[in-house]
Amino acid sequence: MYVGAFGQISPFVSFLLAFFVSITDEFIQSFIPGRQADFFDIVADTFGIILGIYLGIVREKVKNKSERAKKLI
Repeated sequence: MYVGAFGQISPFVSFLLAFFVSITDEFIQSFIPGRQADFFDIVADTFGIILGIYLGIVREKVKNKSERAKKLI
């Protein structure tokens, strides 16, 4: 997990923030000539958000597991 100035951020909060950015991005695109807001862009962004959070969780579990194994040695 990302640990910054505010401490550890939960996956749910990460999802909400990224999803808000995705929706805001589509809203802004609707005002740009030659661009249009698309529901499927939000779906693709959401899939990427979920995949990124999942990979982050897996990475943390692998990292923690290897750190515990090093302590046993």
